[in-house]
Amino acid sequence: MDNASIASSTLPSRRAIFAVNSSVNARGTRFDDVIDLRAGRLSDQDGFGGFSDYNDGSDIWDGDFFEEPEDDSGFDIWSWGPDDDSTEVAENITTLLDFDGNALEVGYLTIFEVSDGTNNRYIAYDLENNFVFDEVKETSAGSGDWQIEYSGFDGSFEDEPEQDIDANKFFEFYPGDFDEPVNEEEVSELYFPDGGILSGDFDIYLVDAINEVYVAFDNEWDEVFDLVELGEDGSWDIVPLDDFYENPDEILKLAKEVDYQREGENTYPGCVSNLTVDKINYDLFFYTMKKIISIYWEGECNENFEVTMQFQKIEPHEDKLLNKGIIHHDFIENEVFSGVIYLNDNSVDSGTSFYELKDNHKNYNKTDEFHRHLQVTKQYHSGRVHHNLKSILRKHRNKFQELMKVQSKKNRMVLYSSGDWHSQTTYGQDTRYTIRYFCRSKSDGKSFPICRV
Repeated sequence: MDNASIASSTLPSRRAIFAVNSSVNARGTRFDDVIDLRAGRLSDQDGFGGFSDYNDGSDIWDGDFFEEPEDDSGFDIWSWGPDDDSTEVAENITTLLDFDGNALEVGYLTIFEVSDGTNNRYIAYDLENNFVFDEVKETSAGSGDWQIEYSGFDGSFEDEPEQDIDANKFFEFYPGDFDEPVNEEEVSELYFPDGGILSGDFDIYLVDAINEVYVAFDNEWDEVFDLVELGEDGSWDIVPLDDFYENPDEILKLAKEVDYQREGENTYPGCVSNLTVDKINYDLFFYTMKKIISIYWEGECNENFEVTMQFQKIEPHEDKLLNKGIIHHDFIENEVFSGVIYLNDNSVDSGTSFYELKDNHKNYNKTDEFHRHLQVTKQYHSGRVHHNLKSILRKHRNKFQELMKVQSKKNRMVLYSSGDWHSQTTYGQDTRYTIRYFCRSKSDGKSFPICRV
């Protein structure tokens, strides 16, 4: 089996921004503000040139503050006021929703429809005190619920444009002195997307307020465990690693074009690509591995890996029992982690299931029966069908209980420890295309996070 290596030196180094010896690194805001840092004096003392400089020596103003406004500067909602021709669409509005959908008490406002010369907009106006409160949008046509408008909002609550989120950076989060968890009580359980529970001692932190990104910080291991989201029942659910490739259709097209072969007697079904992915398209191989490893290291990686990555194609079987994968774990020396990337939508049960041995069969994998069962399944996948195959498969499966399953979804990546018992939940209803990978440590692999856990 061909393989390729990826070393730590190929991964990006962590960048840091810090202040030394009173120097300051400052980044501008989206408003193009200018930050002026001056030697500060108290307000009752003289500052530079005999003027006071606002207590702390810091000032901030808009970058265009000293520029004369252009004649054609566009529509200014803050200078607008109603006249006899103004169109009133709602009155006595006492509550507006903020950006996050929280209700704000606003007194009594009137909503006007106003043209800015190009588009119609809605302005919440205080008629009693004669001022513009804010620009607003109705949450849906005829709802009577109004929300404060913000830059980039397209008026659709159901179809708001998604923002790109670099999930990898959140795994480097570490709570500082001013970071407070959102949970009041200890979170002892996290829930996987498709079943299964992880027990531990976790705190939940909001690390990106705009995109509402939360992480579960593992207090025992002192590091971020995973991205999470709040479920409808109040549970904290692990966010699956979807949308792995930016061009999934191109990857699927490549998977359908490559040549496939059977690899003799193996526990896995179907065929794999004649060549490993690094031989087919090295850029694809390198991108995939760098992204996988960056889940755990944003900066320097302490491991060197030997990687086997291939396309896999599995045809469904009409028999329900024979259309399921064989429960196994990977038996490669020094293998650290394995995984699969689903390349096409197949069926809801064509994902990956994880198991553990039942209490009364904990030593099953050390018995002669286990090795006989495994040998029969290997022969089956190479085209040799044992006369008692289905009975053997049932006996083998009855030794295990399912812990969880990850549903198949196009462009979803699944990563697991190579020692975990797993199988294809089913082969689905159509041809199942995936990329599978096995990563072996060229050292002892013990510094890899998944091995510590």
